[in-house]
Amino acid sequence: LIRSAPYLTFFQSLSATSIILIGKIIACCVAFASGGSGGVFAPALVIGGFFGTFWGLLMQFVGFEDNDNYLLFYVLFGMAGVFSSVTRLPLTSVLVVYEMSHTPFTSQLWLTLPMLTCSMLSYFVACWTSGDSLIEKMLHQEGINISAMMDAIQEDLALRVNGSQN
Repeated sequence: LIRSAPYLTFFQSLSATSIILIGKIIACCVAFASGGSGGVFAPALVIGGFFGTFWGLLMQFVGFEDNDNYLLFYVLFGMAGVFSSVTRLPLTSVLVVYEMSHTPFTSQLWLTLPMLTCSMLSYFVACWTSGDSLIEKMLHQEGINISAMMDAIQEDLALRVNGSQN
């Protein structure tokens, strides 16, 4: 983690985290806007990890947390929250982050409830601010209409059911 480097002061680590976070968000936006695929899974986890690091460092500065071990929890919560808001899959985001961070320090089950709370909150905020997930927006950018596909599947299913009854 950036904060664990002994030669960095608090403000240097906070500014380095914010620069990396902003740079990664800009890079993902440029990749998405240009039509290229920068991925969804890894960028969401990286952005979430750096957002959690930034938030944890800010909480240390304010005085809420004085232990560096809590910074890891903020990283995990940030990863789960951003991944949940991007994919619109809150439970999956908790499971993915929990499985990826399975170390003796973070393998306690009590982490799942705060991570689930964080991912559900980010899910509701993302649904409130934007109706579609990033994957649906990427498909729409490629000219693929999900609702039209679902309508066609339902019509096909209705025809098959009506055909089998005759």
